[in-house]
Amino acid sequence: MRFLLLFVGLVAIGLGWVSHQLRMGHLHEEVSEKLAERGWNVSWKLIQRQAVPIQSSPSATIATPPGPNVQMAYVDVKRAPEWMEAIGAEPLFQRIKIAYFRKNGRGEVDDFLREIERLDDLEGVSLAGIAVSEDQLEYLLDRFNLETLAVSESSIGRRPMPFLRDSQLKWLGFSRTHLSDEVLDDLPDSLEYLDATRTRISDEGLQKLVRLKNLKELKLRRTPTSRAAIEDLKKQMPWCQIWWSPL
Repeated sequence: MRFLLLFVGLVAIGLGWVSHQLRMGHLHEEVSEKLAERGWNVSWKLIQRQAVPIQSSPSATIATPPGPNVQMAYVDVKRAPEWMEAIGAEPLFQRIKIAYFRKNGRGEVDDFLREIERLDDLEGVSLAGIAVSEDQLEYLLDRFNLETLAVSESSIGRRPMPFLRDSQLKWLGFSRTHLSDEVLDDLPDSLEYLDATRTRISDEGLQKLVRLKNLKELKLRRTPTSRAAIEDLKKQMPWCQIWWSPL
């Protein structure tokens, strides 16, 4: 009798889990459609790489199989494994991986945030060409355990961002922003990639990066830093690939 009750309980838990995951899968689909309506887009966790023919010259024609002057490009498309599709299990596992806000979309960043906050989980967010605030970034990091955060073409970065310290970010982009030396104190130790292209980081701030022992790639192109300071930084961070070009 105990075994039967245990079995029934486990079945009930399993069915509850399946029901919840299906609802979440359909919710992710719904959010992606809402974002697409406004000109924003997402990337997915379950993808497959497919070959797409592209024209390499105006005279090329797309045919099957591809003819001369036609090259093949490989793109990642949203698609679950065939076995998962066959049994209708894709909504159980398919989730939005990264949500992308584009400045040419129809809507403000608050509209974007209202849509994605409905999700149960999200790996990354990209915000391009908008006047995003420190409070909005803090909200995102409080709401989701983000691994990827990209902000570009924004005036953010002049003030400290202490909310970054306890995050689990691995990939952080602040290209074409006002990211300053002051913010470098707040970068999390978990960082593996940092893009600070065209920011305000100076020679004085470079020493603050040496503590980032997990950093594998650092981009400091077109920053007000000197070649000598960058060469010294490379010696102090042999574990990190540093990309630099003068301002």
